[in-house]
Amino acid sequence: MSMKKIIFVTNIPTYHKIPLYNELADLLRKSGTVFKVFFLISGEKRRKWHIDLSDAKFEYVMVNEPKINLTYEWTFIFPIKLMYYLFREYPNFIITTGYSMASIVVMIFSMIFGSRYSVYSGEIFSRDTAKSWFRKCIRKLIVQFADSVIAYGTKAQNYVRALSTQKEPYIAYNTSDMRFYTQQSSILRRTRTNISHEFGLSAANINLIFIGRLVKRKAVDLLIESVVKLNSRKKDFLLHIIGDGTEKSYLQSLVAKLLLKGNVIFWGHKNKDELAKHLAIGDIFVFPSLYDIWGLVLNEAMAAGLPVIASKYAGATYDLVQDGVNGFVVDPHNTDEMAEKIRVLLDNPGLRKKMGENAKQTILDRFTVEKTAEGFLEAIEHGLRSE
Repeated sequence: MSMKKIIFVTNIPTYHKIPLYNELADLLRKSGTVFKVFFLISGEKRRKWHIDLSDAKFEYVMVNEPKINLTYEWTFIFPIKLMYYLFREYPNFIITTGYSMASIVVMIFSMIFGSRYSVYSGEIFSRDTAKSWFRKCIRKLIVQFADSVIAYGTKAQNYVRALSTQKEPYIAYNTSDMRFYTQQSSILRRTRTNISHEFGLSAANINLIFIGRLVKRKAVDLLIESVVKLNSRKKDFLLHIIGDGTEKSYLQSLVAKLLLKGNVIFWGHKNKDELAKHLAIGDIFVFPSLYDIWGLVLNEAMAAGLPVIASKYAGATYDLVQDGVNGFVVDPHNTDEMAEKIRVLLDNPGLRKKMGENAKQTILDRFTVEKTAEGFLEAIEHGLRSE
């Protein structure tokens, strides 16, 4: 029997996916299967992190497709080389990411050459996904011809079911090397005072943490409105805004206008190691996004042992957050509610500690790279059995 070959097609290398590819490569190698990742482009304008692929324990190809940066958040990739690279490898099975042009190429390749394929997607219902009938038709075709679909979580699974009643998606929860944040937070919290002084802060402050791109849909302005309401009653907290984006200047001017400079700090973009430090001095993580197909920062904050206040509009919230157990679920539009949930945690250090412990355990029990890899393996084994 000839050796099986599996290709994973994705847009760019990201630090949080490298551990997953390493895990998949290791598991498949044990069964004599070749695993290789195709990165269509090396990076996007909005992604400021530096990826060290020396950590990669899997084979990969940098396809270097043409691209256009249409907006700060959206890069359009033209997959004109992908068909050639797939033909050169001639894989038994392909995993393609999302309902993209690349996935259309994978679908056509599969029709012509008989390779099985699976779509890996986190897409959830939103106003954008509902309004375009053409987009919906294309997605239905991609799902219909796929051997299987792998969803980020429950909300993404429900979206696939709406596209096709004939496909029951596998779940491979969106996650990364959560043990890094768990271990780092455990080590760094012992030096909280030193880290606070390094940052020019008082160790006595209660720290609210936000991490993400500063764009409209992240709703940082609504979080700031909640802080205004808190500030009238409490003064012993700081909101740390970590990230960059098109809304940064507006948000800074809003903070100045509302006289909140003493309560809000903008830190800009931080790398993985720096994020671990900020999470280590954090007491509460706030995630007010109005739309996120997942929201991996929620995993990271919970792995670091922080109780979370998370938007009901994010895919991750549905699967990760048990309201009142490891955090609170809120509607960010309701700034009174968000302010009240923050106040409850500010006023109750015992509750913060208990919820933080529960949050960390949630991640370690169900949302590790090893658990996610199992979901992929089920989909792959199904596809290879169907050859």
